[in-house]
Amino acid sequence: MIKRLVMLIVIFSMLVLSTNAFPEVNNISVHGEVFTIGADNYWIKQEAASKADFVSLMTQSDLIVVGTVIARNRDKGNNLFKFSGLGEIDYIAEIKIVEVIAYIGDQEGGNRKLSLDETIYIFQYPAVDGRVNDPFLLKGGKFLLWLKNIEVLETDIEKYGLSQNACYKVNSGRSGAIFLSKLEELSVYPYFKKLNREKFNPYSYQENLIKDCFGDISSAELVRITKDFSGALLENESNEKLNNFANSNNSIYSNTAKKILDYGKHKRFKNIDFKD
Repeated sequence: MIKRLVMLIVIFSMLVLSTNAFPEVNNISVHGEVFTIGADNYWIKQEAASKADFVSLMTQSDLIVVGTVIARNRDKGNNLFKFSGLGEIDYIAEIKIVEVIAYIGDQEGGNRKLSLDETIYIFQYPAVDGRVNDPFLLKGGKFLLWLKNIEVLETDIEKYGLSQNACYKVNSGRSGAIFLSKLEELSVYPYFKKLNREKFNPYSYQENLIKDCFGDISSAELVRITKDFSGALLENESNEKLNNFANSNNSIYSNTAKKILDYGKHKRFKNIDFKD
């Protein structure tokens, strides 16, 4: 009887400390945001479901930026947002643009105006069947982001106080968001330090992700390579840059360029490289 009672207590404790998305780990909540402890290997395992290559990020993104997360919001009462045309949204991250690397619209004017003074909003979807594929965009972090525009109904724009044409989702899950800053810059870092969680790193999966998706390069090199290919994919640009990249001794450049040339319709961006 005592053994059975002990087993029930253990099972109950495991249920209380776990979540559906990360059943084998604990969670900590800081000011309404939930952070998963010890989930690094699980995150890497989940990433396989949304693994993307560099070609799809460069040829299927509407906007590529370096930006800083200034807020990570949920609806009132820490609930999911409910959009008429999109369904439930887990979080909306507000991003201050540091640099626009590439954009399919015009910098000023036109139907898809983009201003560096404007906040952009990144929609993050709930887990599906226990799989969390959207990146963990924490406040204070700086990221390289490949983004796809989301069409939001005008009623939802007014309801949540957003800006039309400023709503995006990350292209290709975690592959489309690369953490560039230091952990100490995250707003939650002091709380984890108080809890003796200094070794907690929500982006420790990134080294493997970059290696698997892009090759043996650093995040800083990935920014530079992204800029190089953005210039090669500029509207009205000849294929000279892509052909040069295809003949490069650097396998990342050569393999990517050859695939893009085979892809065909690759002249995507109207504007590149404008900063605050």
